[in-house]
Amino acid sequence: MLDDAAGDDDLPRGLPPHPDDRLWRHPSEMVGALGSSLGSASPERSGRRGGQAPGAEGVAAASPAARGRRSLVAVGLVAAVAGAATAIGAVAVTGSLTPRVVAPPRAAVAIASSIPAPPPAPEVVAAGVARAVARVEAGSRLGAAVIVRPNGVLVTTAAVVGGADRAVVVLADGRRLAARVLGPDRTSGLAALRVERGGLPTVEPATSDPRPGEMALLVGGPDERRRPAVWLGAVTRLGRQAEAAGLPLHDLVETDRAPGADADGAALVTMDGRVAGVSVAATGADEGAGYAVPIGLALTVADDLVAYGRVRWAWLGVEAGDVPASVARSLGIDGGASVTATSPGSPAERAGLRKGDVVVALDDRRVPSMDALVSMLRRYRPGDVVAVEVRRGKGARSVSATLTAQPDTP
Repeated sequence: MLDDAAGDDDLPRGLPPHPDDRLWRHPSEMVGALGSSLGSASPERSGRRGGQAPGAEGVAAASPAARGRRSLVAVGLVAAVAGAATAIGAVAVTGSLTPRVVAPPRAAVAIASSIPAPPPAPEVVAAGVARAVARVEAGSRLGAAVIVRPNGVLVTTAAVVGGADRAVVVLADGRRLAARVLGPDRTSGLAALRVERGGLPTVEPATSDPRPGEMALLVGGPDERRRPAVWLGAVTRLGRQAEAAGLPLHDLVETDRAPGADADGAALVTMDGRVAGVSVAATGADEGAGYAVPIGLALTVADDLVAYGRVRWAWLGVEAGDVPASVARSLGIDGGASVTATSPGSPAERAGLRKGDVVVALDDRRVPSMDALVSMLRRYRPGDVVAVEVRRGKGARSVSATLTAQPDTP
């Protein structure tokens, strides 16, 4: 047991015990003790005169045991300082006193993981789709077709098959298969082909329309060396109208280049490898532009041609035109489809639409023009119920119409 009272009677009254003889010391005394220990043991360097501390007359010189304790304290403090410096360095490098593998901060990891991966090269994208694109030979006509169903259903264009009822399909692996022509459908400008072969590779359709400015590829059928034809371009606009074989086509995807005739029926592919449309040889207002039927519409055409032999287009039963600018200003709108007539017994007539109404929205989606109304109705199926918003004079109303198939289709 330590006895810090030993020797206290030798000290003058009113003076504190020497720091080396106390269990607890003030930090300032520790610094002084360390400084004294690091210096020389001679009285001159220790600040003593005649073996006594300044201002402490009557205090005896430290005993050898006290000096030994001071030396041990000094050594301990030096070791502690050195150890602390080493520990601080270890913490700065590793983040703890335990050696471990240095890991980047969480913030750096989060930033790195948020950086998008670079898009794949066009040739990689094309190679992934090319196996589901075939070459079509229909008499003297050549083109491409997209395999959309594994049981042997392909989509091509009406221009490729012409009036033929048979064609030859050349797959990416070189196989030549006899195909039956279904269609064509003059409304969409497409046709379907059916081969008696299952387990065919199919394309992955896009789940949404491509964005204007987005890069895209056209991937055609294989040549004699089994190499696909590929064109690189960009999407420019959606919902476009163009003409093919003298017939108007609506709701088309427009691109910034018009490929050759052998691209008719090729797959329009976005850089994520999904098919956004089927290319059609059409002409529009923009010279040098290319056009494609959206893949969702192409799938509808193919499935209807297989099931019914024709496409069952949804029908509202109105004749309409664009709203004149003066009428639009008077109604406080920026466009719409002005109804000029409704067909007797049509969904429009049963819903209460009449001449002079201006259709401004379908299911809360704005209708800026008559072409837009036609394009939007193509996305519906017979039996669908649609909310039609119209302007009648200065008032607005919404009616519900149940779409049917066009009268000339079963």
